[in-house]
Amino acid sequence: MGKPLGLLADAALRLGRNVDAPALVTSGTVEMRHAATAFNDMTRSLRDQAERLRASYQRFSTVTQSARDAIVSTDQAGRITFWNRSAEATFGYSENEVLDKPVTMLIAESDRVAYAEALPAPAAGDLAFGRIVEATGLRKDGGQFPCEFSLAALQGPESTGFTAVIRDVMERKQ
Repeated sequence: MGKPLGLLADAALRLGRNVDAPALVTSGTVEMRHAATAFNDMTRSLRDQAERLRASYQRFSTVTQSARDAIVSTDQAGRITFWNRSAEATFGYSENEVLDKPVTMLIAESDRVAYAEALPAPAAGDLAFGRIVEATGLRKDGGQFPCEFSLAALQGPESTGFTAVIRDVMERKQ
């Protein structure tokens, strides 16, 4: 492998390993100049996309972690994939205790069918909103409380994800 092609291969490997790859010098044969220019453009585009993704995650995190209501997301099988701070305060479980556990552990047995029936069914690539379901929430300490689950679903390329915004309505019910 010639030196210019070796530099291109090394830069591609570094980029694939998330190691900062330096811009390639666009010299040599016409083909190598084109390849180096295309690689530099692709690298710049990937860095820009990564920065936009980081900024988007920061906004998402700020909103969800500062919300007063519990926010819980699950995969298609109902296993918890996201848990905000208010969910921890509401239910008493840490994030590590609930990730990959069934969301039904938070709902009284008598309300699980109503919860499942209220889950929205979005079309491909679509966001769908279900209705608000009143349920009895189950805390880690065994306590029960009235709550509302506001449900939404997003159909991704491979599966559906669900999110519930959960509000403790005990004060309103008294």
